[in-house]
Amino acid sequence: MKLMVGMVLTGLFFFAGCGHVKKLEHNDYTPATLKYQPKLFYPVQAQKNDLSGVTTVMAYVDREGRVKKVNITRSSGYQILDSTAERHCRDLTFNPASLNGKPIDIWLKLKIKFDVSRENMLAQRFVQDITNLYKKAAASTPAERKDIQKQILSKDNEFVENMNDALNFNSAIEKVLLPETVADWKKYWDNYPLSFLLYYDFIQRFPDFDELPAVKAQMLDALRYDIHFLKHTPELENDSQVVGERLLQKLQEFAKDSSLNFSQNNSVITMENV
Repeated sequence: MKLMVGMVLTGLFFFAGCGHVKKLEHNDYTPATLKYQPKLFYPVQAQKNDLSGVTTVMAYVDREGRVKKVNITRSSGYQILDSTAERHCRDLTFNPASLNGKPIDIWLKLKIKFDVSRENMLAQRFVQDITNLYKKAAASTPAERKDIQKQILSKDNEFVENMNDALNFNSAIEKVLLPETVADWKKYWDNYPLSFLLYYDFIQRFPDFDELPAVKAQMLDALRYDIHFLKHTPELENDSQVVGERLLQKLQEFAKDSSLNFSQNNSVITMENV
């Protein structure tokens, strides 16, 4: 997964013991690389108050690639952004750095950039691009249709991957979803991004797409993440369980009433396995 919200690895260091940190310079050194990071959504309250900034942290990564410590070295100026950046960095996983072929513990300097204006621009561009592609698809010949469908799916993927604005995510997709989809789901989404709806909408619009099973798999992955977000968003600690269970019930009803299979390895989606 690509880096989210402007995360940059700006320096590499190794832990030398006795509380000292030294810059690493060695011909047989292989730097750590990002292996996995959960999607980081812009804090809702920060968006509402138009807060932007950069948080700089030092993350201690052990020889198994796990982040064991996170120290904020420079504040964004806002506690809500700093705490979000810190939590996000704790959940990162790296391919560990190595020296002479052996994994080592290191410190990484990371910068997390929060930029409200970037999120607004991404949303506007997505709506415009998808709207134009839908028009092209409606006027296309059968020979042209498949290529346009792939372009639409690519735009959907790009938006889900890069859009970190939880507050406005659904406001953006509302402008491009089929009206019946909006009517069925709008009362449930509130500030909770339902990225799976883009793939569901694609399936409804283009049942003739010859790679539909792959799109259904993407939808399932997105749905699992959406539920995970409901469970693990710190801002929603007081009511996330209630909201999550309500949404989960809706999702399970949707799966049962549709022809889509939302199980994977015979495992039903529950609040416990996401």
